[in-house]
Amino acid sequence: MVELRKKRTLTHEELLDKYYNEVSCSLLHYQSSTLGLFPRGNSGHARVRDNVYCAIALWSLALAYRHIGDDKGRTYELEQSAVKCLRGILYCYMRQAEKVERFKISWLEKDALHSRFDPFTGDLVTEDMNWGHLQIDATSLFLLTIAQVTESGVKVVMTMDEVNFVQNLVYYVERAYRTPDFGMWERGTKENIGKRELHSSSVGMALAAMEALNNLNLFGDEGTSASVIHVDPDAHYRNRIILSTLLPRESTSKATDASLLTIAGFPAFAIRNTEMRETVTKSVIDVLEGSHGIKRFIRDGHHTMVEDKGQRFYDTIGGLKDFEDIECEWPMFYINLVLNGMFAGEHDRIENYWSKLQKLIIPDTKCNVVPKFYFVPEPNSATVGGSTSSVPEYQMIPANEKGHSFLWSQALYIIAKLLKDKLISVYELDPLNRHMSSSPYSSSSSYVMSPSSTIVQIVLIAESARLQTILANHGIATQTTKQVEPVEVRPPSALTKMFKNLGANEKLGLTGRPGRPYGMLGIARLYRFASRMFAFYPAYIDVSDFYLSHDVSLLITMLRAELRFLKNCWVLKQRPTLTLLLREDLFKGNNFLEMMKFLSELKRGECEGVKVRLDRLQVFLSTSCIEHLDHIPDEVEESHDRSLSSRISVLSAVTEMSGLHLLEEDPFIPDPQLANIRSVVSRSTEILPPSYPPLELEEANTEKLHSMFNKESSVLGQLQILHMLIKREGRHTEFIGVPLIDKVEFLYNEAGHRKDWAALRLASSILEKVVEGLSPAMTSMLVREKEVTIGLFGHEEYVISEPVHPDVIKHQIYENCMPHDPTEVSLQQEMILYLGGLIVSDPSKFEGMLRIRIGWIIEAIKNELAQSSSDCQLPSLAPHKVKQLTINILERSSHKLLRPLQRRQLDGALNWVPAGFYLKVHRILQNIEGGIMLSGHLLPQLPTIQDLRPQEKGFALMVEEMLKTTLRPEHRQLIVELLMVLSAVIERNPEIHYKPCLDLMKLLNHAMELHRISLKNKNDDDGNSIKDHMVGSTICYLGSSFYALPADGHNSSSAYMTMAVVNILLQGKLDLCNSDFCTIS
Repeated sequence: MVELRKKRTLTHEELLDKYYNEVSCSLLHYQSSTLGLFPRGNSGHARVRDNVYCAIALWSLALAYRHIGDDKGRTYELEQSAVKCLRGILYCYMRQAEKVERFKISWLEKDALHSRFDPFTGDLVTEDMNWGHLQIDATSLFLLTIAQVTESGVKVVMTMDEVNFVQNLVYYVERAYRTPDFGMWERGTKENIGKRELHSSSVGMALAAMEALNNLNLFGDEGTSASVIHVDPDAHYRNRIILSTLLPRESTSKATDASLLTIAGFPAFAIRNTEMRETVTKSVIDVLEGSHGIKRFIRDGHHTMVEDKGQRFYDTIGGLKDFEDIECEWPMFYINLVLNGMFAGEHDRIENYWSKLQKLIIPDTKCNVVPKFYFVPEPNSATVGGSTSSVPEYQMIPANEKGHSFLWSQALYIIAKLLKDKLISVYELDPLNRHMSSSPYSSSSSYVMSPSSTIVQIVLIAESARLQTILANHGIATQTTKQVEPVEVRPPSALTKMFKNLGANEKLGLTGRPGRPYGMLGIARLYRFASRMFAFYPAYIDVSDFYLSHDVSLLITMLRAELRFLKNCWVLKQRPTLTLLLREDLFKGNNFLEMMKFLSELKRGECEGVKVRLDRLQVFLSTSCIEHLDHIPDEVEESHDRSLSSRISVLSAVTEMSGLHLLEEDPFIPDPQLANIRSVVSRSTEILPPSYPPLELEEANTEKLHSMFNKESSVLGQLQILHMLIKREGRHTEFIGVPLIDKVEFLYNEAGHRKDWAALRLASSILEKVVEGLSPAMTSMLVREKEVTIGLFGHEEYVISEPVHPDVIKHQIYENCMPHDPTEVSLQQEMILYLGGLIVSDPSKFEGMLRIRIGWIIEAIKNELAQSSSDCQLPSLAPHKVKQLTINILERSSHKLLRPLQRRQLDGALNWVPAGFYLKVHRILQNIEGGIMLSGHLLPQLPTIQDLRPQEKGFALMVEEMLKTTLRPEHRQLIVELLMVLSAVIERNPEIHYKPCLDLMKLLNHAMELHRISLKNKNDDDGNSIKDHMVGSTICYLGSSFYALPADGHNSSSAYMTMAVVNILLQGKLDLCNSDFCTIS
């Protein structure tokens, strides 16, 4: 009888040695001896993402060895192997410092850091544009890992040059929220056509890196303030809010993606909301899980047998259908699910996926191997583009890198086993405690969860002693700049200048922080540079900024919004301190009462549900958030032209030159008995219309224009003449002793004083001013799966479908608007700002709007004004009134009260479509073999319905491109109604199959002709006014009577459309009763 021996349990030391042997075999064996990088199989290239995970695995085993006394020197060996790998990546990155410097400004693909290197020399192995190098998630993963490893006590960064470079890498990734990249799979959109897009996984990883590095000293306890990394708090917030908007989708083209697992849990832990985290994970499992792993995403052709390996991009979108249901399945994502379960304490999920993983592991004499992926070797015709339910599981076979295992999955496997065997804890693997939902930020950071009782500290700075006295008489205590000393009060532009040297390094050719303006989270702090302390007021208070600061009502609205923002988004231990500069012109005339009401509300201690506290700045020093930046070179200019001191000096000089002295009376109260100081030193504030029509200016020669200018009494008229001269002579040509552009600047200030909004908007356009927040506002619309078009109504439009550089937005606004209507340049900026804020605060207002056409919305507002009793022109309205009009036209509940024609004009201008509209158009295409045509634009049946699913945004955009051919909003809306009717007829008669191309204009013309005949037969009085007009290439009845018909009912547009559809599609064979007429919902 053979005695069965019980398997001996390994001791702790023996188990660690077993792991060491496994790591030596599966990882260390392949590490390059020079840079410590790990190559990937066939190419032999070192990829950033693979290497970071290998470094984490080595570091993890080193953490385990820390628990035993005699570690045989392996703790240090493994730590240094991990450090060598990370420093190898850092070396490869630093050799591309010039790319980092360019990318901070350009955001161009050609300036992106390369993601593949020679593992021995660090040389670049591909050209800039021959690979999808722009991978924000990979660079961010590298930064996150440096932070975690450093926090564990292992130093990766050794010199100040490296500290400066890491600071610049933060600048590189901090705009991830509006930087489309190629994502984790290096391909961009799902269609693999070389197009980048915003990826949740990239934004989430960048967010994690920023949170981990903020206020982290890269030299550890031995470092000084010079080796501390700083993160822009407003960039952090924008990444957080954009991520929450993108989720649970991975991107526009991918509803879900396996890469989301890396931000739902290990290593990023970027999704703070538990419910969203589970939604994302469940979506990945439900949609992508197979029998041999997790698919990367639906219709992923990578490594399938039908993919053409000889080309980088696919020729057409249509090829994706060939990959449906034969996508490769990746076991390593089972490991991600196990790791995430370990950090979340989800034991059932851990055991479930660990069990599934073990069935896929390939045994080896030295160490078990995790296959890179499983694939279908020979998909048959029934499988390609169809269901794999008939394909036996054994037909999927494993694939691995040539020569060695797939190191990314192998590294994850080692990490998971170390945790499962309890050789390390989740707290050791995450020393920053990012996995703790109650503390999502770095433990070394000053970030904490924001309490609901946040108190906003407010310091009121009076522009002059005179204003201070007046406000004191009304119970409002303020300080002057002299009284807040030693703290210096500056405009926000000065803060940007002060930070320009943070991370600057002459040896590396790095200039430090780009000149990006700081937002409210950065402004609501105090800053200490060397021995000087500074406070900064918001940009929209600065009169030298965009003209919105001249609108007191809008300014107060913006301040209220900022208070709500600080309450909801402040995540620092100390309180926010808001410094408000009170200018004298804010209290002029009727503005006085409005401002006093607002200040009195602040004095009572609560505003917009926000707890506030007014006091002297010195009182708030102990409770304020103060950033210490003593190591940054002190280059604060004493004579910068936008400083508050300069503004006050000018004001005092004007007062002195005018022979005015301080009066006991209040010159700002709207009392006719009291003289207004402004009226003494300035001309009359009456707003006069221009004396000359635009045509006369066009025809006048230069000499005549000079004469006309001298006679012109209105600011707007003078600006129109100067604009004409600038177009002819140039901006810097002298005029009456000064350059033309300086004269415009003077008139801009004069218009601001007079509140002449039309003149302000024109002058702002000529001066090429850009409103702060334009790019974030645009991004807010784009990330909600909208497209935005820039350009005047009736002229060519520029479509923006993904976040772009702010300079691109400015260029397109000026290029598409300035030649036709300069005032529209400013109006379009305003509109983008308003719409960007509204879509965040009330996204329901934008339901049914895929494409936001700025020029068309402005035209809708102009139409509303024209149809009202008001004789005001849109450019002459104050900004807060323009904003309110924008809100009004977006309120769809009020559209029901409009006449049918007005409603069609408004809905068409908003590009609104009914719920399920695009799904219905897709259904129509299935029955119309020849496709649908509108004004010469064909929407073909094939390959459209094969390539694009009804719910895909790509299909909706194709429909919008067809609708874009309509020239008038009301006409567009009739086409939308016609398509809804057509869909209803086909749904009721699914046997309809129309072979020819269906011309929508022909259908609409026929419906209008039926209406005309009906009017004629009834001898309707309106029949005499019937006229034919050319629309596109066909004659179309455009009499107001058809456009004025109600959408539903017996004598409605849908009734005539239904008859037209029946006549053309069914040759009149369907008998219609009154109840059969289709309705528009």
